[in-house]
Amino acid sequence: VLRDSVKCRRLIESPWYQKLWGDRFTLNSDQNTKSRFSNDQGGERLITSVGAAVTGEGGSIIVIDDANSASEAFSEANIEATKEWWDGTMSTRLNDQKTGAFIIIQQRLAEDDLTGHVLEKEADDWTHLCLPMKYEPERAFVTKIGWEDPRSEAGELLWPDRFAEEQVEVLKKRLGPWKAAGQLQQRPEPKGVETSYARSG
Repeated sequence: VLRDSVKCRRLIESPWYQKLWGDRFTLNSDQNTKSRFSNDQGGERLITSVGAAVTGEGGSIIVIDDANSASEAFSEANIEATKEWWDGTMSTRLNDQKTGAFIIIQQRLAEDDLTGHVLEKEADDWTHLCLPMKYEPERAFVTKIGWEDPRSEAGELLWPDRFAEEQVEVLKKRLGPWKAAGQLQQRPEPKGVETSYARSG
């Protein structure tokens, strides 16, 4: 997350960006760090982490990126702490509940990860965009804004130019069947369960 914040700031400060949009705002020199920077029009970017204190902080758009780490995906304590952080803290931090937005980005790791938790409790309030590595027609959907997966044939790859069939098979072997079901197909299942993704090859 810190990496992305640094890249965002560098982009804003780049000659290319400044030539096109530099007349619209400038970054404030008194609040311009890797983790937090603001501009002269009242805009601000702040990064934090799961469990960190955010008292007094809020946002118009709050992006949560991989709240559950892969290394702790099956730590019950970690999963519960993440859900408690969401329910009791972060879910209340929009500046304006009517116009603000939450965005959760996550590869699925466990059935009760943050995405699973939110979908179980508040599915009707969210637009769920799910893009499995291999297309599954029975799981296709149309989002609230009318977008749908352009693939039509079962097994079509999500990004064949980067992950061709050969590379996907290597990933499946490295991850093992239950991790592949979650991280590749976005369909997490309990460890030890023979997944349909593993059976389908």
